[in-house]
Amino acid sequence: ISYRKGASWIKTMDYFIGRETLQKGLGRYVEKYSYKNASLEDFVACLTDAQKEIDPSSTLDLQKWTDSWLKHQGPNQILVELD
Repeated sequence: ISYRKGASWIKTMDYFIGRETLQKGLGRYVEKYSYKNASLEDFVACLTDAQKEIDPSSTLDLQKWTDSWLKHQGPNQILVELD
């Protein structure tokens, strides 16, 4: 399950933050952590840095979204409240 969900997360990032940002973040991650140990948080931080570089006004919190989606079993649920 974790491998399938991880692959889905990367595919979602491609649509969510854009191909250019994803490629820049991946490049930064590989360059920074080649031949070293790294964590998911390190990867997300590289994507966040790339996002801020490409769009300085972005308020996306990729770590919060990653924690809520990747680290919990099953799909996300959406709650709609109507006033």
